Amino acid sequence: MKIYHVSKTTDLKFIEPRISTHSKPWVYAINNLTTALIFGAQKDDFDFILGINKKGQTVLEETYPNAFEIIYKEKACSIYELENSGFCEDKTSWKAEIVSENKTKVIRETKINDLKSVLENEIKKGNLVLNKFENTKEYKTKVSKHITDRLIRFNILDKEIRPSIQEHFGEIIKQLQKIRSGDYLT
Repeated sequence: MKIYHVSKTTDLKFIEPRISTHSKPWVYAINNLTTALIFGAQKDDFDFILGINKKGQTVLEETYPNAFEIIYKEKACSIYELENSGFCEDKTSWKAEIVSENKTKVIRETKINDLKSVLENEIKKGNLVLNKFENTKEYKTKVSKHITDRLIRFNILDKEIRPSIQEHFGEIIKQLQKIRSGDYLT
């Protein structure tokens, strides 16, 4: 099984464990190259809904118009194939993600100059499904549920909110803050 880590940093020989979302020092990796490529540009759960469908394809759904273009156009990164340094599954809530507590040796690096073009090629090959933002009630409901889940689950409302999140989801944030204010309790 091949293990991949994608980074904007080039020429790495080892990947060091770092504290991230889960507050533990881990090397994060994925064993699906297409899914790993999604992480080649700075993005988060507020830009896309990311998943794997029943056919095993990576599915990327925009949470706002033109997110794919904005996030990936002309972005460079390196794909690192890694040695297995004790990677474990089921340590995070996302099934596709694997982690290791150990410094991990790089086996191979592939540099990418335009990540959007590479991802578009993955779409053509049938490895990636891109659902562009739709201005329909059904699609916007799905996005709203996803965003409210992330705002609450990651305690975003109790932190300084990034301008890009505020820009795209300001009304949802305002409504959740009002609900949490206690004004609706009798």
